[in-house]
Amino acid sequence: MRIFSLLSLVVVLLIVAVVAKKQLGITQATAPAASAASGEVSAPVANNPQQARQLTQQVQQDVNSMMQGRGGQLDQDLDKTQP
Repeated sequence: MRIFSLLSLVVVLLIVAVVAKKQLGITQATAPAASAASGEVSAPVANNPQQARQLTQQVQQDVNSMMQGRGGQLDQDLDKTQP
């Protein structure tokens, strides 16, 4: 009876491993395709330190503005859910 239990456990683990591998393969295959399909996003190139600083500041400003906008949206969502 123990051998049947052990054999069943091995079979179940093999099935789980195959399904997990298949799911990871799908995820890895779609990620590059999605980024290549968008085509709009490209990394800016800084040729000197001044451009690098400007790009860094621009990214910081963009992130801050997005976070502020998202914070207001979260506040509105919380107000809707509270009675």
